[in-house]
Amino acid sequence: ICGEECPQTLCQLCCAQKDARVDLMEFKSYGEIDLDETPIAVLGCGHFCTGETLDGLVGMNNVYTTDKFGNFNDLQGLSGQLTTIPTCPDCRVPIRQFATRRYNRVINKAVLDETSKRFLIHGSEQLKELEKRVAEAEKDLTLSRPAKQQTLENLVKEVSKLRRTMRAEHQPVKKLFDAAVTLHRESDPLSQGLANLSLTPVPPILPNPVHDQQITLGALGLQLRINETIFRDSLTLWANWNVESHLATHRDIIRQTTRYLAECSSFITSTTTTAKLPRLAIPAILSHARTTQLYLYYRRTLTPGIIAPATTPNPPPQPEQTTEEPEKAEEPDHLQTARDNLTLALELITTFPNGEAYRAEIESTARLFEGPRYETVTPEEIAAIKRAMVGGRDGMATHSGHWYTCRNGHPFAIGECGMPMEQARCPECGAAIGGQHHTLLGDNQQDQRMEAV
Repeated sequence: ICGEECPQTLCQLCCAQKDARVDLMEFKSYGEIDLDETPIAVLGCGHFCTGETLDGLVGMNNVYTTDKFGNFNDLQGLSGQLTTIPTCPDCRVPIRQFATRRYNRVINKAVLDETSKRFLIHGSEQLKELEKRVAEAEKDLTLSRPAKQQTLENLVKEVSKLRRTMRAEHQPVKKLFDAAVTLHRESDPLSQGLANLSLTPVPPILPNPVHDQQITLGALGLQLRINETIFRDSLTLWANWNVESHLATHRDIIRQTTRYLAECSSFITSTTTTAKLPRLAIPAILSHARTTQLYLYYRRTLTPGIIAPATTPNPPPQPEQTTEEPEKAEEPDHLQTARDNLTLALELITTFPNGEAYRAEIESTARLFEGPRYETVTPEEIAAIKRAMVGGRDGMATHSGHWYTCRNGHPFAIGECGMPMEQARCPECGAAIGGQHHTLLGDNQQDQRMEAV
């Protein structure tokens, strides 16, 4: 073929390999072909075939365009699809780089793809190992709270390290692209470089390479999952704090939660619109929804005693209203965002294999955002509830307990003598319940229905 070195040992008239099969389309031997019409190409392993045969085997149509006569006439844009290194049709040995100049572009791309595959496989194995360790840490009930949190924080550091290692600038495609750009710039003389300086934007000389984001986005999704676990455990701890402790950390809690929800939203946008990886978006949508529920629970049941503690006998200093009001306004946004994301998730699970496995979890999570739902409680159920409360050694039957309702009508019971000695929050709505010194709060009332059962 034109451009290749002519092998002296393969003279068609006097060589000993005239019976070698060189045309795999018409199954012709070397002695039967016309070298002027179908020239041969010699591979690095020593075997040779016609150019038409090898062109089809190595995939020249994937990197070059052809005219109406089948002749190659221009470069074709390289796709992001990974290819394998082509092999010799006789001995199956991979075709070596630079041994046959005609196929350099095909072989170089295949070698780069093979390097990229190894790079991604190594990253995928590391990510799977981290996912396994995270799952074990979440299920390990033998760890104390500080030990579990420290384990999860260490895993966050390892996941962040993996993300840095797998970023675009470390991928083989990016390294080769940067080297090609540098070589192209160095080949231009200084005068040409100065002449090309311009304030107006110009199109890039080389097309930007396509980077694989599955590992980096997968690691980011795992990091969001770990942070959700840390937040959930922390919220359990916060629920047992007194008002003074909440005052010291309230703003930090709001700030951390808001930042986490924003990170989830950004990740969902990246995986659904930019990277087109809907499988990674589903766990993030569920994490965002669960965290939103916890956040709203905190604002509903714990925050009222911090923001508006005027009903307490000795109210602590109130935070400035200018900083709290915007936080209140954010709650409907988080709630609506979670609902919209769950609706989007039901659409996304139809776009990838085995997506229906997420449907039950998505639908059960979505039901939590449907708003208040009330069902009539039968007299038999009320009687069963009261029996459970008053029965047993420490039940209210042992003492003289009484039943009351908060200002929103939710029932609660006070044991001992049945008169209030401390103030608390209603677990349903966060309203103040109880009282001090045997004096009931003004908006609490005795529950005659429960007393009469």
